[in-house]
Amino acid sequence: SQYFGTVIPEAYVGTLPVFQFFIQNPTWFRDANGYVYQSKPSTWGSMFYNGVFYDNIQFRVRGQNSVYNNFPNQKFKIDFNDDNRFNFGDGRPTTGSINLDNVYQDPSYVRLTLASELYQQSGALGNIMLPVEARMNGNFYSLGIYSERYNGAYLDRVGLDDEGAVYE
Repeated sequence: SQYFGTVIPEAYVGTLPVFQFFIQNPTWFRDANGYVYQSKPSTWGSMFYNGVFYDNIQFRVRGQNSVYNNFPNQKFKIDFNDDNRFNFGDGRPTTGSINLDNVYQDPSYVRLTLASELYQQSGALGNIMLPVEARMNGNFYSLGIYSERYNGAYLDRVGLDDEGAVYE
């Protein structure tokens, strides 16, 4: 991490967790014509969530469908620093990366979270997905889905060997 700090919260009347992103150029993933770069670009920025400021984190465009359909808001893979890993705040282990998915292909907004809850309640080893509000540079960005990555933190949470193969 380069900087440590906080963000003064806005008056917010909602029930969803809020991810606040701070990125110097909020259209970094689009070309001069407004289309998403096909190369899945990345940039660096900061994030504030649940009273914790995460600085110098990497944002990468995620998903072929999101790119080729040129959705207004992209899916992101967000990579955190080893010394300031992401903490969702619900008792799960901290993690070095998360996904922020969009819901453009699901007008009900519940398909991903409903499937995740069904897996959990049936005892299957599915990842956790929760709706969140994403804000970029103080403005509404999207209603997104926090998606737990299939990584070491996930494997620890579900009691699997992190030396084995993982297929998404």
